[in-house]
Amino acid sequence: MTHLFLIATALVVGVAMVSPAAADRTWTVQPGDTLSAVATRFAVTVRDTMERNRLTSDKLRVGQQLTIGPPTQTPQGRKRSERSSELPFDGPSYTVARGDTLSGIANKLGISLPDLQSWNPGLRLDHIRDGRRLRLGYPGRRVRYRVRRGDTLTAIARKYRVSPKQVCQWNRRLVPDRLQAGQVLTLYTKIPASESESVGTPNRGKLLHARPLKPHRAYRIRDRKRAWGTAEAVYHIRTAFDRVLARFPATPKVEVHDLSFQRGGPISHHRSHQSGRDADIAYFQKNCGRKGCAFRPVGIKNLDVKRQWALLEHWLRRDLVEAIFIDYQLQPALYRHAKKRGASSKQLKRWFQYPRGRGFPIGVVRHFPKHGDHMHVRFACHKSDKRCKTFRPFVTRQRHASR
Repeated sequence: MTHLFLIATALVVGVAMVSPAAADRTWTVQPGDTLSAVATRFAVTVRDTMERNRLTSDKLRVGQQLTIGPPTQTPQGRKRSERSSELPFDGPSYTVARGDTLSGIANKLGISLPDLQSWNPGLRLDHIRDGRRLRLGYPGRRVRYRVRRGDTLTAIARKYRVSPKQVCQWNRRLVPDRLQAGQVLTLYTKIPASESESVGTPNRGKLLHARPLKPHRAYRIRDRKRAWGTAEAVYHIRTAFDRVLARFPATPKVEVHDLSFQRGGPISHHRSHQSGRDADIAYFQKNCGRKGCAFRPVGIKNLDVKRQWALLEHWLRRDLVEAIFIDYQLQPALYRHAKKRGASSKQLKRWFQYPRGRGFPIGVVRHFPKHGDHMHVRFACHKSDKRCKTFRPFVTRQRHASR
């Protein structure tokens, strides 16, 4: 009797071990799935999958239920298939050791199993070969993109030179036709953090892949041919004026004079402005007139301190600027207002030359002759601009980060 029980037990165990491989399985189509990828994952053929599911094309829809048959490849064939899906790549990786499982690897490295699978197309959950090299992450830099009103998946993908399918693969819960403003997407792109480049110093440099400063409700551009800069300089000018408008909706336009030529280099009436990081901007004034705030001598009584500080504060608190040249007589009012608005003693000491005299060399905001009718803003080198050089290196603490 005992002998018969052991045989029956062995048969039950044998059926339990074999049935998962021999029985049909189901798979719910995920964003980015293709029929060939699903077939490879389960070691079956595309043709068999199409026949079992009565498919007339290889197009899949998210949420679709597929019936997956038993594996049609031999163990040797599976090894060849798995090996063929491995592509050479650079970057962080993990080499599978004897006894490893995918879930164990994911737990060990502190990553999710879906991420590990998406980084390694064709990777099977039930079989990994010892010695296989697994990719940990995507090629290129990681970008967190916040969806804006009017964005489409195709437009976002095109911007970062990837496919909509890849965006869906990187964001598993994404519904392609239901993007919402404010939604944050994770993408991986080979596009550098900044395509524009500031080369050399402001008084002996050039500008590559420049961006034009575009019109804005809070400023007026004098000459567009002389209003080119790095992508960062242009972006930081616009976002600072956005901040002013947010706080003071009824703000008059100020005049923006020269930044740089499209290719940088010498520009008439300036010793600097050669590398796309400089901008001359009129002061906010209490009485600007119909045409807005133009370049005209501004005294302490006519300076619109609140709006002027709102503009400067945006740049200073984010360490975006190397220097801001402002006539010394205007600094006390800005200094006192900054203190009133919550700037600490340490910040005031680092930001302002005042009250240590117009000849004192330290301070982001400092005096320079002939700046009584406008200020001169010099943005910091972007971290990706390896050939960018500061004109006075001791002025700023560090290169500012990517936006």
